[in-house]
Amino acid sequence: MENRSLQVLWEDGERVVCRGRRRGADGKSQGVLAGCPPPSTRPPQSLIASPQHEYRLKDELDGAWAVPPLEFVREGSRTMLVFEDPGGEPLDHLLAFPLRSDAFFALPSA
Repeated sequence: MENRSLQVLWEDGERVVCRGRRRGADGKSQGVLAGCPPPSTRPPQSLIASPQHEYRLKDELDGAWAVPPLEFVREGSRTMLVFEDPGGEPLDHLLAFPLRSDAFFALPSA
């Protein structure tokens, strides 16, 4: 990551997703998203192994519907997946209140 000033987009107890910038292979600054386990003294092994597994799947993901990881970073006991930032905001930032699933997904009646 280019600098340590990351904007936290969301946190769910298992992962923190942040927005930041880094220098790409071409030397230009690019927007990135970083996903990592929440700060703790010792994250569970499952939270360390999950980003490694997700990174190994990067070649299986189609960029038309997924954001494949750019790199897997390990700094001491901390691990982080870095993704290209496609822009946008998390849906929960745009809603004033939660939507019921039946209101969001219009299902035809049988």
